[in-house]
Amino acid sequence: MAGAVDGRDDSQEHLRGFIQPVQRAWRPECEQADESRKQSQNLNACFDKLTSMIAEAGRVAVPGETSPEQKKKVQKLYVIDTEKTTKVIKKTTANGYYRQRAANEARIRMKKEHSNKKSSRKGRSDE
Repeated sequence: MAGAVDGRDDSQEHLRGFIQPVQRAWRPECEQADESRKQSQNLNACFDKLTSMIAEAGRVAVPGETSPEQKKKVQKLYVIDTEKTTKVIKKTTANGYYRQRAANEARIRMKKEHSNKKSSRKGRSDE
């Protein structure tokens, strides 16, 4: 062979610089479950690790118990502006009926205003 070095062809030497080792996983820093020789056991181990990682992320991201101060603050947000509503809203109700009713009235009023706005646009004509 012409140009052979130690029984190798020049083309093989040339290609060696272009070949990169293939990584085994998309994330090499991630742990893989290969504790067992059985694929099913490795799969179960992988799911166990994934479950624990998700649970840990949930513990970090989701806050714990709500404080009484925060509960009071949120409860004050439920009080609806009574200037535009016709019914009187009782702040303390056992079942929240009055709040629900006032919220429904406010929603219907907004829908009517939006409908009136759209119908007034339809009546216009630029002739």
